[in-house]
Amino acid sequence: SSGINAEYGAVKFYKGGVEIEMVRTAHHHLDLNGMCTKWILFSLSFMTLLFGAIFVVLGAYLATTASHYETYFGTKSFPVSILLMSLGGAMILISTIGCCGAVSHSLCLILSHSILSTLILITS
Repeated sequence: SSGINAEYGAVKFYKGGVEIEMVRTAHHHLDLNGMCTKWILFSLSFMTLLFGAIFVVLGAYLATTASHYETYFGTKSFPVSILLMSLGGAMILISTIGCCGAVSHSLCLILSHSILSTLILITS
């Protein structure tokens, strides 16, 4: 048999005469600084996601109309379009990791977002 103590969120299991108690953790309650940090990270990541989508669309547009711009620039713009689409895809991936990490309070996702963002800043 098992007993549930709802007041403290503890669950007691009786297995072979041994009492095993598991404590359920409550939902993350953040203070004002934590909430501000969460929404700032989410907002910046979401704006980066939108800019990444714009880069992908702009790169695709340039790839489809590369012959038209070749006469103006004197060079092929196809590699520029691939660069824009690749950069936009990377921005979408990294910002999605940041948005999901901010919303779910996942330390792994937030650290991954921070490390990838730092690597991009160092390499640029």
